[in-house]
Amino acid sequence: MKDVNHDNLIEAKDVAEILNVKLTTVYTWALEGYLPAFKLGKLVRFKRDEVLTWIEGNKIEIEDEEE
Repeated sequence: MKDVNHDNLIEAKDVAEILNVKLTTVYTWALEGYLPAFKLGKLVRFKRDEVLTWIEGNKIEIEDEEE
């Protein structure tokens, strides 16, 4: 079994703050499987490094429209 670094575990409110979105958005994305999360009993938790990797993987290129 893989060791879990408990310092790396964060709550939904922390993810909401990192992403600057509402708490309900974080839970919705987690339940839909869009955002990586896992349950500890009834608690939803996130791995900070997985959230940061998810952010990097969801970057989009915004073209600079120069006229």
